[in-house]
Amino acid sequence: MPRYLFKIEEVVTRRGRPTVLITNRCVKDLPMKLHVGDAIELRPPHGEPITSRIGGIELTSPYNAADPYAFFLPRNVDVSDIQTGCEVFLLGTDTSDAS
Repeated sequence: MPRYLFKIEEVVTRRGRPTVLITNRCVKDLPMKLHVGDAIELRPPHGEPITSRIGGIELTSPYNAADPYAFFLPRNVDVSDIQTGCEVFLLGTDTSDAS
């Protein structure tokens, strides 16, 4: 069953680099640990859900776990449908691995 993780606060794209999604939650507030390769679903406010995987995880400030964090999407994801306000859900993992 999908588990709600966070909303996207900002979408950052640069030519030749993966898309970066800035979240509205900090690492210490996540309900479980996330890993590169975890299956996720992005649900835009208007439009069809997008299924993908986490391509990378990065703290926006490596010195403060209370700051929001960012994660990368694989390069093959079409970012034109991803927008601020998309909700992100974790798909099909064991949720007993709490942070």
